[in-house]
Amino acid sequence: MKEPKHEVTELRQDAVTGRWVLISTRRGKRPQEFKIKIKPPVTPISECPFEDREAGGNAPAVLVLNRKGEHISETGAWRVRVIPNKYPVLEDHDGICAEVDARGLEVSIAGIGKHEVIITRDHKRDLERMPQREVELSVRAWRDRMRSISEDKCIQYVLVLQNHGKDAGASVQHPHSQLIALPIVPPDVARSLDGSAAYFDAHHTCVHCDILAHERKAKVRIVGETKEYIVLTPYAPHAPFEIRIFPKQHESDFRTLSDKGIATFAEVLQKSLRTIERSLGSFSYNMFVHTAPVNRGGYEHYHWHIEILPKSSTHAGVEFGTGILVLSVAPESAAEHFRKHWK
Repeated sequence: MKEPKHEVTELRQDAVTGRWVLISTRRGKRPQEFKIKIKPPVTPISECPFEDREAGGNAPAVLVLNRKGEHISETGAWRVRVIPNKYPVLEDHDGICAEVDARGLEVSIAGIGKHEVIITRDHKRDLERMPQREVELSVRAWRDRMRSISEDKCIQYVLVLQNHGKDAGASVQHPHSQLIALPIVPPDVARSLDGSAAYFDAHHTCVHCDILAHERKAKVRIVGETKEYIVLTPYAPHAPFEIRIFPKQHESDFRTLSDKGIATFAEVLQKSLRTIERSLGSFSYNMFVHTAPVNRGGYEHYHWHIEILPKSSTHAGVEFGTGILVLSVAPESAAEHFRKHWK
């Protein structure tokens, strides 16, 4: 068997968070050998809890968009609907914000916040297959709900995520994404914020902007570009085949995405997901928006972006024992494979 072009065994450090990953490709498969050729079965519409909101036992919608992207009532011809999660991980609050309860070694805070589901109308077509206009409506719902929830003084961070496929934790097959509003800034985001702030203090530039400039010069981890966005596999990824999407223009907050910008972002998001599907087949993946916290200022040093993590491996003893991820595919190999399918 021909040796992988980008064979490497080395520890790499993330320039933003300081985290280490171990790239060890000697025992790994070549990128094309990861492709899944069998598509998962589609759940019948009659069994879908999102087709009929009331029959599915779901609460009334908090946002409904029609084909034009207008906010409408639930009785209208909707294309995207946002509802409270039937089984939320956080509880809504009555206007009283949670406070930290510190009792010696035990520190806690009430699990208040919001947990919502963003549902697209079509039962079968997910983001990579639906018309781009439908993708734009999902992105608009993300932005609009983030803007609305950020007015809640009890919320510090709003996360938009999508679990696609059973292996990624999706319990309902109908295409949907989720929104989690937290009373704290989550640790992973806090590490990125602290790292980007420290870099800015030392160099007076945005670390993510410098990374993008470096990657465009190196030309080994770039998957593709549009006029407004750059798509790449990170130098020290969180998972094999991870893809990140960055706006080329420095922006710290996803909520600032304009109505016009929604269309260009939806285009590159769909193109990235289609590239993954053409490259890897019916892969499960986790996707999320990393953005600045809400209700605070002073995050101009940060750069919002999307992270897409296909599920091709599981963590084992090394990862749990050291906190160091072991990756069997080098990001350079992943990018080379993706570029063949970037259309």
